[in-house]
Amino acid sequence: MRSILVFVFVSVCFFGAQAQTYPGFKHDNRSGAYGTLYQPASLVHSPYRYDIGFLSVSAEGTNNIYGINRKTAFLNFNFNNLDAERVKADGPLRAFVSSEVNALAIMYKLNPRLAFSIMPRVRMATSLTGLDPKFFEYAEEGFELTEESNVSMQDRANLASAVWKEFAITFSYLLKNDRYNRVSVGAGLKVLSSVGGAYAQLNEAEFGLDAANREFVGDFSGRYGVSKNLEDLDNLDEAFKQSGQLSLGLDLGIRLEKPLKVNSCIPYQKLQKRMFRPRIAPYRLRLDVSLLDFGRLAFDGSDGNGELNGLLIPDGNPVYISLDDKLKGVDNIPELSDSLATVFNVAKRGGRFTMSLPTTFNIGADWNLMSGFYAHLGLTLDASALTLADFRIKTPMRLTVSPRWESSLFSVYLPATIDQYSDVTMGLGCRFGPVFFGVNDILPVLAKNEVRSEGFYFGLKTFFMPKKDKDPSVIECPGGRLKK
Repeated sequence: MRSILVFVFVSVCFFGAQAQTYPGFKHDNRSGAYGTLYQPASLVHSPYRYDIGFLSVSAEGTNNIYGINRKTAFLNFNFNNLDAERVKADGPLRAFVSSEVNALAIMYKLNPRLAFSIMPRVRMATSLTGLDPKFFEYAEEGFELTEESNVSMQDRANLASAVWKEFAITFSYLLKNDRYNRVSVGAGLKVLSSVGGAYAQLNEAEFGLDAANREFVGDFSGRYGVSKNLEDLDNLDEAFKQSGQLSLGLDLGIRLEKPLKVNSCIPYQKLQKRMFRPRIAPYRLRLDVSLLDFGRLAFDGSDGNGELNGLLIPDGNPVYISLDDKLKGVDNIPELSDSLATVFNVAKRGGRFTMSLPTTFNIGADWNLMSGFYAHLGLTLDASALTLADFRIKTPMRLTVSPRWESSLFSVYLPATIDQYSDVTMGLGCRFGPVFFGVNDILPVLAKNEVRSEGFYFGLKTFFMPKKDKDPSVIECPGGRLKK
């Protein structure tokens, strides 16, 4: 049990992930169904009648606890000497994990004003917020103290983790299209199937080693638990094969575009004769507002889930006992609760519990700089507080600037991001025909000495099926028409 807890702490904090899937690519005018990962209203603006993504994978990571020196190969990361790899954190420890696998993504335009997409995915997300660095060091050492110390934690720490399957169907409708404004709205309904979930809240903790080398614990208060299929920690392979409870999620978005003026088309018509021609999207400025992943997951909780409410005999004095000893021989959550109940007041909290999706509120602006060049500015805010749930997966706030060049066949993205952990990344992505791929941070290769964030994505999709009907976004230009 002790080794499992240490593994969980290290996995969350080092392999933690940034909540930013497909950076750069999802803003591409030809991203198809993947555009709904940022803006549900984007489908009707696609230059294709239909678009199919066959497979895609995305995984990203950020934290303020661990880092890797860029001169040290990833495979040489020293798990036996984690102190050497730790980043000095300012304030509470924080991390976020998210990854996903998309087996299929289909977009189809029913007519020039209405389009829809379907996208089944398997997703994972974990957030850690507010953990006292001293408590983390204690847990990292396997709950063993080696020198005199006294840790007193008063601020709440939260850990929430979930794995789930979802099936999303999204509709996009063009409300208005004239020479002054182009307005579209989008909404996506998600059917969610929970696979596994875990949570922990630590409200208060006191522990240490006194001058006589005696390990003691004081008041502890908090909650912990897992879904019922995960209560046996030694049989997780079978646990993830079980189906969970169903629930619903929602994506909403609105897009406003300011079309190009007619005389803006004239200087660029010659570009249509070139190979890899940019085919300029017909807008000067695009504004996006979206609310993504609004909803919650439901889990059948383990009967061993518990709530700690201080020492069993609260006489004001600490109890001389080792938490390490209490974790030895514990293989499942009910056994953990029974062991802790010999020292603390433990109330069993089995039954159903809920957990929010990693809900985000997104605001963005996209400028058409002409000749195929674009610049995107976006702000992502955590909106998990909007969901009525027992526990929340919180997303770090981030600001993104993403210049790109795109054409019908080829695109290049250079997204730069700063998150609330003050970590700066600069990614690099590419779309070439049916293949798209990218990494979240190339600075470790160029200049950055300390790497706390990284990620990647890749996928395969169609690109050769432009729509044949009249597109309401086509701009009439002297001497011909200019399409997306």
